[in-house]
Amino acid sequence: MLKVLLVSYGFRCQLYSGFAAETDGVEISAVVEPNDFRRNLAKERFNIKEEMCFKSVDEAMAAGKIADCAINGTMDQFHYQTTMPLLEHGYHVLLEKPVTSDKTELLKLKETAERNHVVLMICHLLRYTPFYSNIKKLIDDGEVGEIMTIEASENVGVIHASSAFIRGKWRNSKTDGSTLLMAKCCHDLDYLCWLNNATKPAYVSSFGSRNFLAPEKAPEDAPLRCMDGCPHQETCQWSAYRDYIKSTLFSYYAFETIDKPYDEITIEERIKSLKTDNVHGVCAYKTDKDMVDNQMLIIQFANGSTASLALMLGAMKPKRDIHIVGTAGEIEGTFEDSRIVLRKFEETNYCTEQVFDLSGEDGVNFGHMGGDGRLVDDFLKMVQGKKPSPAYTSIADSVNGHLCVYAADEARENMTVVKVDSI
Repeated sequence: MLKVLLVSYGFRCQLYSGFAAETDGVEISAVVEPNDFRRNLAKERFNIKEEMCFKSVDEAMAAGKIADCAINGTMDQFHYQTTMPLLEHGYHVLLEKPVTSDKTELLKLKETAERNHVVLMICHLLRYTPFYSNIKKLIDDGEVGEIMTIEASENVGVIHASSAFIRGKWRNSKTDGSTLLMAKCCHDLDYLCWLNNATKPAYVSSFGSRNFLAPEKAPEDAPLRCMDGCPHQETCQWSAYRDYIKSTLFSYYAFETIDKPYDEITIEERIKSLKTDNVHGVCAYKTDKDMVDNQMLIIQFANGSTASLALMLGAMKPKRDIHIVGTAGEIEGTFEDSRIVLRKFEETNYCTEQVFDLSGEDGVNFGHMGGDGRLVDDFLKMVQGKKPSPAYTSIADSVNGHLCVYAADEARENMTVVKVDSI
């Protein structure tokens, strides 16, 4: 049996471990989780022995080599300190994105994995979705010729934006370890560099601001908490009542601090939480958020090709769009539609169009459009010494996307153009 150690048992690790446990020859044999409730959840779900349940990575390392690999789903600011000992003890690691917000730490993790001859794979799961993997295949098959430019956008819907980046765990870069671009779009920078990996990023410019979801934009009569008699509670799109009581889209984010299974938390408990100590109950304009609410960046690659990414919080329709123009064709599509259009030159009608409908692919309606399961499967194959898929997100291949994020945030802060290899 291939034994797996879980490092944290939050939402992402719960999802990944579920896929791993369904794989033949794989056993979830140990867990590290400081929260008693979540540690016991993992223990009961996977029948983990009491002596294999730990409160810290240090405790687990003191027990010796107790598993073959680890799935690390800790929060961003803990990735480096929890992953380094795993690599040094010979564990193969599947690490939740982003790797780290520090370039020195990123390169040290890469060096440590290579020195210990272990797999360090990053959860850039968009590569594994039928949408992006099929786009990559069309590019590699020469259907668009040489890439000239890529335009991409990430439109984060209102409730997702509220739950994760305005009121949620990734609202403040000083305490949560990542900027908005790193937390939300290191995925996107990764696939931009991956799709265009015939070259490397050379320069980055970026602009962004927090001009809209800011304290000065709050209604004058809005209290600190939405449910403290706010007169806009029923109409404001950022209302905590609408987002977490009336809606269930992302409400599981809002009540993670209540140590009960989500479906057992009563309406009364949710309302009390939002009215008292839960940050998700604070007016969206008045949280301690320091994230930008919009950001745009442009990459120039070494071969002269370019890419752009627009990141927006609070879109009415959440979606990711992409448009690739090459010397021999172009590709366009929207991730959530699972549909790709390939266009080729045609002298009488401008172009031909070939449509690829991916909606029938296995798992496309679950787990980031099928990406989560394929990611875990590829990691387990690597650990078992099998050949990985073309999407394989090794640490060595994930560096460029992170370097672009570092450069973009530096460019935004200093209003300048940043050379990627000089960061």
